[in-house]
Amino acid sequence: MAETALMNNPDIQELIEILRKNNLKQQNGELTSLINCVSSMENQLKTALGELDAVQKQLAELKDKQNPLRTACIKTINNLRIAINNIQKKLTEIKNAIVEGAKNAVAAFKEKGLSALNSIMKFFKVKDGLAAIGENADKAIKSANNSISKIDKISSEIHAAGSHRRNVFRIMTNKETQNDIKANGKIAKIVQAPFRAIKAAMSKIKNVAKGMINKLEQLDKTVQKIKEQKPSILKPVKEFKAPAKTENTDQSKKIEAAL
Repeated sequence: MAETALMNNPDIQELIEILRKNNLKQQNGELTSLINCVSSMENQLKTALGELDAVQKQLAELKDKQNPLRTACIKTINNLRIAINNIQKKLTEIKNAIVEGAKNAVAAFKEKGLSALNSIMKFFKVKDGLAAIGENADKAIKSANNSISKIDKISSEIHAAGSHRRNVFRIMTNKETQNDIKANGKIAKIVQAPFRAIKAAMSKIKNVAKGMINKLEQLDKTVQKIKEQKPSILKPVKEFKAPAKTENTDQSKKIEAAL
């Protein structure tokens, strides 16, 4: 579908107007919550993509193409790009499913009336897509954590190697060795920063997807509970018994026979 915001989609607007006019506040709130969920994930995804582009640019600008920090990050960047692309695809599928669900809900309302909109979320088949987004966000978080850890370790080793070289020079010039290993430097922190931002964005996406899934599951349970509580119209029919014959009826038959 086009990049038009979901809330501005004609089919969704028509459904929201129906809900508003008929004072179906709960159903309107449920639909709005789903749309806001998608919007929130899209915003976080844009943030993650921006940070990913930033770290790629930083690594490309490193003069030393053999820099171990650059080598360590390239694979992670590729993994993050795959996870983010998968999330984008799933978000597009979810947006299409929401529009399709709105069309179906409006059609059901026109055919069956307000009762068709009691359980409005049944029209929106998005749970599997949300679960897939959560899984891909989790993969991205793990990749970002892996890069952050690698950058720390590589930077520490580089500083340790520098200290060892200086101590070799001190030994050769009859000076005492020193433990002058420096803390991870500016380059390490600069390269780590985008990965931390990506991790934060992916964590928010994961939490939003998980929260929406929980809401949908809770609504399913509520609908099921209501269905179970409704009495069956067949039960009274099955339990119906013809009234027992009274003594008056039997006596009337005897008189009728005597006549």
